Amino acid sequence: MGLALAAVAGWVLGRTPADTLAPAVTRFTDTFPTAQGWQQEPGSVRQDMELEGLAVSPDGRVIVYATGRGLYVRSLSDFEARLIPGTETAYGTSYPAFSPDGRSIVYFEGDAAIGGVVQTVAVTGGTPRELKRMDFIPYGISWGSAGILFARGFGKEPKGVVQLTPTDGQE
Repeated sequence: MGLALAAVAGWVLGRTPADTLAPAVTRFTDTFPTAQGWQQEPGSVRQDMELEGLAVSPDGRVIVYATGRGLYVRSLSDFEARLIPGTETAYGTSYPAFSPDGRSIVYFEGDAAIGGVVQTVAVTGGTPRELKRMDFIPYGISWGSAGILFARGFGKEPKGVVQLTPTDGQE
């Protein structure tokens, strides 16, 4: 009995609690292919095919980035990103942000000439859910416990910070 207790005590005391372990460091390089909408292409609607935003999931294991063609997601354990089904667009996407639980993404689809919409989509894809239609491009988007936040810098509506509820897009 004493030997069993000593073995259990040694095992318990010898373990390192997960919260005291140093977080893993991940380093990688990535080349964003022209086919994903990172370069200006002849005849494209968007004239500024450039980085429109990149977000890291709350657990640090997934990245999502916005392009002129849609949102791309990549697990850091994978070699390539994939287009999130349902986010394909001719007008471009920008300012993606993960939900606090990491299962959904909020983003803007549109451009300065026509305005656009703030919407959410599951990381796995699906039909985007429209939250707010706007006549302007927001300045960044974040999604935290207070809801979805972005800045309104121009357009017909007053300037300032806008807060939306993630369930119905109400201000």
